[in-house]
Amino acid sequence: MTAEPEGSTALVTGATAGIGRAVVLRLAALGASVIVHGRDEQRGAETAERLRYLRDMFTRATADSCARADRHADRGRC
Repeated sequence: MTAEPEGSTALVTGATAGIGRAVVLRLAALGASVIVHGRDEQRGAETAERLRYLRDMFTRATADSCARADRHADRGRC
């Protein structure tokens, strides 16, 4: 992948299991918005729930990082 996925939107087919699910989770971790598509509705719901959890954890970690950066303005940015 040559472009940064942050801020982009990705449609991942076969996203409810295996490699497709791993791609979804990785893209989300890199900041992309992800559309989950697959044949199994239950596994799709589970994948979507996992994405919500990861986004929540990422948001919390980012907020914490920004708070530290504010205290040490010369050591980074948000």
